[in-house]
Amino acid sequence: MDTIEYLSPCGILHLAATDGKLLMCDWADSPRHRRNLGQLNQGEMDYDVISCAETQLDEYFSGRRHRFDIEVSPAGTPFRRRVWECLAEIPFGGTMMIRLRSLTKVNSLQPHIQPPTIRTILTASSPSG
Repeated sequence: MDTIEYLSPCGILHLAATDGKLLMCDWADSPRHRRNLGQLNQGEMDYDVISCAETQLDEYFSGRRHRFDIEVSPAGTPFRRRVWECLAEIPFGGTMMIRLRSLTKVNSLQPHIQPPTIRTILTASSPSG
């Protein structure tokens, strides 16, 4: 599946959508971008979703939007999907301290659906917690 380029104030984002769901919102210069492109399922681009995503991204980058309401369908294992769902629940400007060793790896594999923002603070943890 091809992607649509969105020029944000922070760089180029690649967007992909099909069947009413956003599949990708990923930085074009990300080291994982090529792998994420390979994870996209084949289908016809849903330009209505892309248009909605572009509008919401414009609002986000202008400071008028703090939460996205586009239905998403990121690729990943059930565990990774649960982690991303939890990350998405952190409110705009909020932080959360967690003790999950694999979060860094899980989050690095996400074909970012939301613009990546610094919202999570990882704490050093030992097996004994």
